[in-house]
Amino acid sequence: MNDSAVQLSRGRLLDSVRRALDEAGIAPEQLELEITESFVMLERELSFQSLADLRALGVRLSIDDFGTAYSSLAYLQQLKVHKLKIDMSFVRAVIALGHSLGLEVIAEGVEQAAQARHLRELGCEVMQGYLFSRPLTGDDATAFLADAGKRTLTF
Repeated sequence: MNDSAVQLSRGRLLDSVRRALDEAGIAPEQLELEITESFVMLERELSFQSLADLRALGVRLSIDDFGTAYSSLAYLQQLKVHKLKIDMSFVRAVIALGHSLGLEVIAEGVEQAAQARHLRELGCEVMQGYLFSRPLTGDDATAFLADAGKRTLTF
């Protein structure tokens, strides 16, 4: 569910959510609200308080389009949300920034071939994650590396 910016800006979101939960007969933990980063940053104090109140109620929260509103990464700790949806432009920008600094950019946590294909399209050529291997012991790592030339990964 995407939140109404008007409700959040007027400080009435908590009451609206409580009423909706009562009418629907569902537990707060069954509801997840998405709020865009740009709106959180526009009404910072009110948004932070509203998000804290909603979390205390038990509602799950996510920040949508992270990386589009120039917020400080330090705010993430203050927001206390459950999920962070990173905007693709932010991912592209981080990859481009690393390359412009002459750095090798490594994507961690790659678990699916589709993720690897997408990252490659974005210019990230080095990846690690369960798609390639689970963590290995020293002996298993030696065997894995010895066999590396025999494996072909296609994305």
